[in-house]
Amino acid sequence: MENHNKRIKFHLNDKELNRLDRDAKRLGLSRSAYVRHLISKIQPKPQPKVSYEEYLPVLQEISTEFEQITEKAQKQNAIDDAAYRKAIVKLEACLRKLLDTLHQPPEEGGSAV
Repeated sequence: MENHNKRIKFHLNDKELNRLDRDAKRLGLSRSAYVRHLISKIQPKPQPKVSYEEYLPVLQEISTEFEQITEKAQKQNAIDDAAYRKAIVKLEACLRKLLDTLHQPPEEGGSAV
């Protein structure tokens, strides 16, 4: 990571500062990072709207299922194929939904910059 140790000072009015904060927040960046993106002429893209509350319980459930499969496999020296395939299907569905969410185009109604 680069060492950002040079400080600049400039003045903004309330409207400009509000826009800077709004645009940086929309992109998930600090003010400094956002300004560096603008200076570098990098066109920042908005972060996708992901509800971690939606995915966390499902992923925890899948994790528990894999733990149970592992424990059973250690005791019986064999893997429960049906339980394993069921957990894999559930995991793939969750990942597919998450990836679809992450690859959705930004919301309409104006650009972030």
